[in-house]
Amino acid sequence: MAGSAFTTRSGIAQQDTQRPLTVSVAGGLALASRETGFHASAAINVRTPVSPLSLRAEALRAEWGGVGVTRFSAILASAIVSPFRNARVAPYAIAGAGGYWDFGNRTRAGWSLGVGARVPATRVLVESRLHAFTWNGSGLPLGHPGYTTSNEWKYVWLPISLGIRF
Repeated sequence: MAGSAFTTRSGIAQQDTQRPLTVSVAGGLALASRETGFHASAAINVRTPVSPLSLRAEALRAEWGGVGVTRFSAILASAIVSPFRNARVAPYAIAGAGGYWDFGNRTRAGWSLGVGARVPATRVLVESRLHAFTWNGSGLPLGHPGYTTSNEWKYVWLPISLGIRF
């Protein structure tokens, strides 16, 4: 029984690290301006011939309370470096760029940086990322605390993302 469980887990880990394309879904907390909310994402991950590097295309939505922008959506392209891809716990670094928009306003360029870890035997991933995009307070009335006349960087931290890869 224990031998078959080991074989199954090791088989899943081997399949996960050898497949050229995987799909993942994740969700968790979203923090902005000391306000807490949630986020959800779906991604397609592609292995590259360069061993520690893979690519990710991702759609993301986050919402929280607070002043000014209280939700956004994004389409991102990211590079992931995972030097220990076959390890029991495989840590990785992720950096990306893409289009961010809050509802009712135009799309803005932005970026993200983060770290994470995959557990190949279970297909679980845990990740933490910082997202940044410019926002000029458009859509808010003059005198509103979130109003500004110039573009400013809006930072949103996704401290905990739990996901699964298929």
